[in-house]
Amino acid sequence: MLEFEHIMVRMKSEKDVTRAFFRELIQSKGFFFKLARWAIDFDRKKDSPFAPVWVQFPGLKLHLQNNGIVKELAGLIGKYFITDIIILSLSRPSTVRACVKVNLTKELPTKVGLALTKSFILEQSVIYERLPMLCLHCCLQGHNKLNCMKTNPIVLTDKRDEFQKGKTSMGRSVLVKGGNINIPN
Repeated sequence: MLEFEHIMVRMKSEKDVTRAFFRELIQSKGFFFKLARWAIDFDRKKDSPFAPVWVQFPGLKLHLQNNGIVKELAGLIGKYFITDIIILSLSRPSTVRACVKVNLTKELPTKVGLALTKSFILEQSVIYERLPMLCLHCCLQGHNKLNCMKTNPIVLTDKRDEFQKGKTSMGRSVLVKGGNINIPN
């Protein structure tokens, strides 16, 4: 344990790392957590701008639904991790899924082009599943700059003194940016 918020886990193989990263939600003993790969520039106050994300390639022609082509398409978006095995078994041929490490600070493409021959380029649309937000102000994942607590703090003031003087009628009134909220005693 590095500190309360960060735990270092050493995995045995790259396959274990990949399997852990492509899981969308991880829970242990009732606590939810996210995995991040160790980096030399690790800063406990900032999240990595990189995140594993499942991407879909809808409508990819059946004869192109093989791991080699899917790897190439995913590699045009970010670092390829793994292809959904269910998709490769052709049980759901309408779309293909792959897990890719993307940089959340960069604009992600909605279409990619793959040259299959010298004269034919396949243009494929991309759908991102549950793309995490990254706040460019505080560098934390999970929100954007518009709802960042550091740029837009919620100011709570205790109105107990006013209540005791008879200025507030019911319960405790707490001022929240944008309005008042009454809290019962």
